[in-house]
Amino acid sequence: MDTGARLSEIVGLHYDPRHPAENDVDLNEGQLRMMGKGGRGRILPIGRKAIRALDRYLRVRAKHPHADLPWLWLARKGRLTPGALRKRSSGAARRRACASTRTCSATRSPTCGWPAKARPMT
Repeated sequence: MDTGARLSEIVGLHYDPRHPAENDVDLNEGQLRMMGKGGRGRILPIGRKAIRALDRYLRVRAKHPHADLPWLWLARKGRLTPGALRKRSSGAARRRACASTRTCSATRSPTCGWPAKARPMT
């Protein structure tokens, strides 16, 4: 959340414990390697809480039936997709995120607590 990464960048992260040099997650350095729009890569720092949470997730992920897949985020049937992640995120979480960053469009995101359509000026 605090990286400012796009949803597609987050679900597209790769992780393979057998090949640490190819991973998009570096917990020792506290950073994520993202592949953004247009195939441009960038490095994003992550905080202590995120590092701790990712460390816990990686330990649980190792026991997942699809742990051999190259993606960091796994679902029951394999790779976690942006659509599945969008469905999983609660409305309350979206409202908190939008309230803290105000990056959502007021005309497009009623989950942020703003009206779905812009009100006319009176």
